[in-house]
Amino acid sequence: IGDLRIVKPRDGWPNKQAQSVSVGAIDIINNAKVFPSITEAINDIHFLCASTVERKGMNKNSFFTSNIHQMIKPISWQKIGILFGRESTGLSKNEMTYVNKIITINTQDIFSSLNIAQAASIICYELFNFYNIKTYKKIKNHLATKNDMLYFLKRLKDELKATKLAKLPI
Repeated sequence: IGDLRIVKPRDGWPNKQAQSVSVGAIDIINNAKVFPSITEAINDIHFLCASTVERKGMNKNSFFTSNIHQMIKPISWQKIGILFGRESTGLSKNEMTYVNKIITINTQDIFSSLNIAQAASIICYELFNFYNIKTYKKIKNHLATKNDMLYFLKRLKDELKATKLAKLPI
């Protein structure tokens, strides 16, 4: 939980406010990488989860933070990313297309929206608990990176167009 990636930060980076409230995580803040786009930020990620209340009409499976160990265990040796949206608007529909699953934080319906700091704290706590289990065994599943998947989809679209086998709105 030390590879912080930030896409187009609103207030620039490094950010003095983030540094002042980082308490013991100043090294994570100071080593954060800034990216111009989400695709560049997730390029080497194998499995991407989103922390969001809004599904934006997307048909994505979800799991509760309390069950994170069941979701992560089979792929824990891969690069796993957690995507958080903006405080004001969350994640866009386009951003949600990159996500494999949605992490749902157990809350009451009337208080379902948390700020990024709260959501990140809860998710990091569950991940910390998972990775500190002494009896944990790694199970290897080979997943493609997001970059590989985007390349595959582009190649597939190009081949379908070239062969004229499918008339898809590509």
